[in-house]
Amino acid sequence: MSPTRNCSAKISREHYISQAILDQFPVLTVSGLPWQQSGESGQFSPRALTANILCTRHNSALSPLDMLAARAFAAFVDAPRFAIERLNPGKAQHYLVSGDALELWMLKLLAGLYFGGIASANTMRLRESCAIRHAELVDFLSGRALPGKAGLYLAQGIGEVPKRALGVAPLIDASTGEAAGVRVQFGTLLFEALLAPAPDEAFRRMTALRRRRPGIIDFSGPARDARIVMSWRHQGNQVDRLGIEIAA
Repeated sequence: MSPTRNCSAKISREHYISQAILDQFPVLTVSGLPWQQSGESGQFSPRALTANILCTRHNSALSPLDMLAARAFAAFVDAPRFAIERLNPGKAQHYLVSGDALELWMLKLLAGLYFGGIASANTMRLRESCAIRHAELVDFLSGRALPGKAGLYLAQGIGEVPKRALGVAPLIDASTGEAAGVRVQFGTLLFEALLAPAPDEAFRRMTALRRRRPGIIDFSGPARDARIVMSWRHQGNQVDRLGIEIAA
């Protein structure tokens, strides 16, 4: 956050991914770290996944995003779990989460992966092999609105994914070599946040298959349904909906 010229002198040590989210996973098996060989994985405790990233002032200012993101991911865990149950057929459950907070948390995550030196590309640390729009990233985290077609996208993942799995990876624009966003796979759901509109053809094809800033995510189970409502400051009258079928 140095472009703000408002940093405190002391640097705080924090988790690359919010501890409140990491604590939902009893075992953390991590791969893709810069010091790991291709295909190598290792087990880490949440305490080990930390780095000096933000000053204490900005860490304190952005810490509410961690709590709100943890609340959102807890809803994304509980909603399909509720929908798949067969007790009390016809029953429905509703959840409310902040889409704006989740989107900003994703951008904070991108900053942590990049500046913390935890992410890699082609066996090199991301910050050594890719540029990032640092000033713009700081502006967005400080409250500036993201441009159209940037921001949070959500889709259902393809293929067999462990229900208690968490995958995190940077998104790189092949045309510029920039770190353009971040992807989080949480169970069978795919979350992606872009700093700018889809920059190249591959990104445009990717975002065409996703819902940008969805307002409603419906989980339909064999006998019960669950709905997550995502609030957005500038949603307008048209609410985009993502429907997900939950098999028994």
